[in-house]
Amino acid sequence: MTDSDLYAANVVEAASMELYQRDSKLLADTFASLTPDTLAAIAAGTAPAPEGIRLVAKKTLSKNSRP
Repeated sequence: MTDSDLYAANVVEAASMELYQRDSKLLADTFASLTPDTLAAIAAGTAPAPEGIRLVAKKTLSKNSRP
């Protein structure tokens, strides 16, 4: 989720989708430490993040908003 040129964009995108598909606990734990505004910005696409990360953010928000 960091802004780094260490890896090619397509590798970052593929890795993010893999984390999404695996329902990564590590990623869920990372999201638990984010503020609700940051999580919402990632989910909405207003904060820069790969697609897989955005999908996990949306999923996390939907889980948290259920009664």
